Amino acid sequence: MLAAGWLLGSPAVGRAEASARAEARARFERGLRSFDARDYPGALAEFRRAHELAPNATVLYNILQVYA
Repeated sequence: MLAAGWLLGSPAVGRAEASARAEARARFERGLRSFDARDYPGALAEFRRAHELAPNATVLYNILQVYA
């Protein structure tokens, strides 16, 4: 039983993961707004945190755009 629970994951882990994805999405959207406002340091901070929470190639692309 313990192994099955470990393989399936606990509901708390699922909620934590969903919460991290939701925060990542919010930070990504704030990063887009910051970028459009030419607040590049702010955009970079938001994109980096979004990527830490939920690694994603699109976020990496936007980080590169900030540097460009």
